[in-house]
Amino acid sequence: MKALARFGKAFGGYKMIDVPQPICGPEDVVIEN
Repeated sequence: MKALARFGKAFGGYKMIDVPQPICGPEDVVIEN
């Protein structure tokens, strides 16, 4: 799974990083696009 991570304070300071698949619980909200 990919996530958007911010680094630094300059404009465009974002990159896509690999993160483990999250575990959704009964109170979590899932947003898909």
